[in-house]
Amino acid sequence: MMRVRPTRKDPAEQWETKMMELKRLTEHVWYMPFETERDRPNLGYVKGDNWCLAVDAGHSAAHTKEFYALLAQEDLPLPGLTVLTHWHWDHTFVMHAVNGLCLAKQMMLLSKPYNG
Repeated sequence: MMRVRPTRKDPAEQWETKMMELKRLTEHVWYMPFETERDRPNLGYVKGDNWCLAVDAGHSAAHTKEFYALLAQEDLPLPGLTVLTHWHWDHTFVMHAVNGLCLAKQMMLLSKPYNG
């Protein structure tokens, strides 16, 4: 569980408790849903026979640690590879701290930010 600030609509509200969850899509695929309140993207996980990989690195060290804790609760091994879907900060900011290696297309890392 984690503490989440109230929305701007009602700043007088006390902190609420929000339970993060890992959702299973298939026998081999899970994801941690996005959070609009803290601008956190979905993080994905694919478990293969020999390797496990994460999809996107995350918004912050806390975000990635929560994701890894949810994996541990499900007895899933940490990913040895993290694949980056695109260059936005909320998907790449913690790539220096992920377990294993990060994979991205060179063109993505060299691209100029989108300003539209």
